[in-house]
Amino acid sequence: MLYLRFMSWLTLILISVIFSSLVSIFDKFYCSKKIKSVYSFAFLVNFFYLFYVATTVIILKKSFVLDWSIVFSALSGLTYFFMWIFWWKAMVSGEASRVVAIASVGPVISAFLAVIFLNEVLSINKWLAILLVVAGAILCTWEKKKKRGFNQAYLYAFVATCFGAVGNIIVKFSTTNTHALVVNSISFFATFPLFLLMLKNKEVYIEVKNNLKNIRSFILLLFRSLIGYSAICFYMLAVGAGPISLVVAVNSSAPLLVFIYSTLFSIFLPKIVKEELSKETLFTKSIAIVMIVVGVVVISI
Repeated sequence: MLYLRFMSWLTLILISVIFSSLVSIFDKFYCSKKIKSVYSFAFLVNFFYLFYVATTVIILKKSFVLDWSIVFSALSGLTYFFMWIFWWKAMVSGEASRVVAIASVGPVISAFLAVIFLNEVLSINKWLAILLVVAGAILCTWEKKKKRGFNQAYLYAFVATCFGAVGNIIVKFSTTNTHALVVNSISFFATFPLFLLMLKNKEVYIEVKNNLKNIRSFILLLFRSLIGYSAICFYMLAVGAGPISLVVAVNSSAPLLVFIYSTLFSIFLPKIVKEELSKETLFTKSIAIVMIVVGVVVISI
């Protein structure tokens, strides 16, 4: 793991984006087709994370220090806990490419937080960029085949993004004097009991038990958690090594990859992921994603 210290924050976040985009496709498939309760999925993912985090703790045990960073690390874990719950709720009924695109408004939320709490002043160009991102995110929620009105999944995605934005700021503060992976480990163990509480629900307990007993499901979730945990580690390392605004901005390129992945899966493997593929829809998504990415880049300059 020592060689990771010599990787630039840009390399770290790009690797994270590649892994997290793949995970988004998997989560869409699993949350919408393979599992009944989001809470069952949340527990299963974190159950497998437990082994990876424990390994990280053993490797970095000398980096743990008793100071205030522990409190802030635990607090970041709480914000990420709610982020993931709302995120997986969004994946149940929302198209993965749209959900991830909406999550790209994170830099916008960070900008507002900076204005409110840090008294930062934004230029006219940045305010216009914010409008561009918001417009792109709204455009992403439009679904031609939906006749019942607004899809609540995209509201969940926005709420998840808000929690994530707050968590990012707390993590950046925590990594000032503490290794990024140590912060991540503390945040995980601080919130793992919340996932354990989900087993009190009988239906969740039975579903978790059945998935752990099923060899195919066990292997799939183990692999998903490995890729997901790797994405989280690279992201945390990038946050610890680089400017938070730029890290979040590059991370917001994820919609491009997810859009490509989801389109390819919809064409060649529709049983895994099936999204609307009309020319009008693809064009609308493309325009919306371009608006979001351009806006995020301008905000971060």
